[in-house]
Amino acid sequence: MSQPTARDHILLAIRGARPAFVVRPQVRDLVRAFTRNHHDRVADFMNAARAVGTEVIEGDRRTVMNIDPDAKVYDAILGVAENGAVWLPDSRIRDRAALFLTEHVIVVLDRAHIVDDLHTAYSRVNVAREGFGMFMAGPSKTADIEQSLVIGAQGPKRLTLLLVEET
Repeated sequence: MSQPTARDHILLAIRGARPAFVVRPQVRDLVRAFTRNHHDRVADFMNAARAVGTEVIEGDRRTVMNIDPDAKVYDAILGVAENGAVWLPDSRIRDRAALFLTEHVIVVLDRAHIVDDLHTAYSRVNVAREGFGMFMAGPSKTADIEQSLVIGAQGPKRLTLLLVEET
């Protein structure tokens, strides 16, 4: 029988220092525990969207013409109340580059398609069906350079969200 090597001692020490097993939490149960049934999902969404710099307007599709005739307009399939983000799948994006290169983007969202949180949003998004999709929340912004806030650094300088009632 050979003597234990330095490697054996190290592996034994690592095994001995391993933390105790912890049962993974059931995220769905936690989400249900914090879901409020009495809140106004649309108001929460609008507040969160405005907090990240999105201009929120309620109206119908004709309203787009009065906002900015030069803006690029996209249809979101859902919005997230907890953070004001909208999901734009590839099938609803005519020109992907315009989302990042244009000055002003208008996103149309049916208010009936607002969900409480990202957990619910991800359960409704079929990433296998679309080749591309993105959550967009507010205009592009960064503070990477000298901690100075720059709006429109990697995308639009202005994001307008038009909430419509179509369903």
